[in-house]
Amino acid sequence: MSYNPLNPNGQTTKSASQPVTLASDQNNSLETGGNLATVATAQGAGASGITQPTGGSGILGWLSGIYNALVTFVTVKISNGTNQADVSSGDKNGLYVSLASSTPAAYSLPGSQSAGAVLAIIDTLGYMGFTIQVTSLGTGATNVAIKTSNDNSTWVNLIVNPMQINTSGGTATISNTAAIYTASPGTRYIQLTLTGAQSAGTTTAAICLKAATSSSPTTAINAAIPAGPNLIGKTGIDQTTPGTTNGVQVNAALPAGTNTIGAMTPVTLATGGWTPYFANALKTNSGAATAVSGAAGKFAGATLMNTDSAPVYLQCYDATATVTVGTTTPTFVIPYPQSNGTAANGTADRLGLGDVGVNIANGLKVAATTTATGATASTNGLTGSIWYK
Repeated sequence: MSYNPLNPNGQTTKSASQPVTLASDQNNSLETGGNLATVATAQGAGASGITQPTGGSGILGWLSGIYNALVTFVTVKISNGTNQADVSSGDKNGLYVSLASSTPAAYSLPGSQSAGAVLAIIDTLGYMGFTIQVTSLGTGATNVAIKTSNDNSTWVNLIVNPMQINTSGGTATISNTAAIYTASPGTRYIQLTLTGAQSAGTTTAAICLKAATSSSPTTAINAAIPAGPNLIGKTGIDQTTPGTTNGVQVNAALPAGTNTIGAMTPVTLATGGWTPYFANALKTNSGAATAVSGAAGKFAGATLMNTDSAPVYLQCYDATATVTVGTTTPTFVIPYPQSNGTAANGTADRLGLGDVGVNIANGLKVAATTTATGATASTNGLTGSIWYK
């Protein structure tokens, strides 16, 4: 038996190998000029829209293209500034950055770019807002447009506001590379795009996501406030247990004082009830006043009937000495309206001053006259009661 090749137990160079005739259905293999696309076609059909990246060939071309696509996607979608991201066990929508405020992440778009080219798409799930600074604009890229979306498909313009004073108001496009803008849209995604075609240079932007929540409080809302050494406001007594502090005994009655409270002056009320004086057709007593009380006390009021056809005035004098009606000035006067001149149709008026009354320093004398300070006596006089003490 002979072998072909001569050394079947080892290898030799290609030029020294014996020729082999391939089967007719294997002529398009890699060895004879086939490519990865041919092999992939033999194994099945490629997905719609998938093509080999430009600038590469063969398996290495495909793998390098896949790597670049993945790096770009991860950087844009979930970068927190360090090309790392946390995965939340409660997230049902994929990866998102942890709830701590992120380190500012830089995004760049170099070289020739058409208008509308996407600089970045950021998922803000778990954040309450963001700040953005466009740090450079490429040639022709006049602005960076800010848009927002909930479904990562339909985008609308987003107004961002400047953080510096003396800077113009909200805008949906940023051209000022010296300003920092902020927004809290409440939507899921943010998109940065070029508003003009970029012919050269690089457009860059830095974004910092703001945390939605802070750390939990150390004291529950319904818990007691812990004791502390400081006084509240200007409270002057630091007393935690019953006893005496700073000369004030907390659980003792307040000491008596000599000052009145505010402008109040205590008044001693009259005791024992009021004394009535019966006035029967009271006029003048031959030009003199009638004595009601000969001692100091109080005047409480009067209920008297006037049957004259003109008003009658009750002149009251705080005096015990002789009073000449019409000459001596009364202390106070009480008027009684006129009637039709008959007792049946007389006018009775009551003046009541309650429990306090009017102070009388000496005594009380009265007279009924036709004028307030005159000497002419009333025609019929006043009849009723006068109360004093």
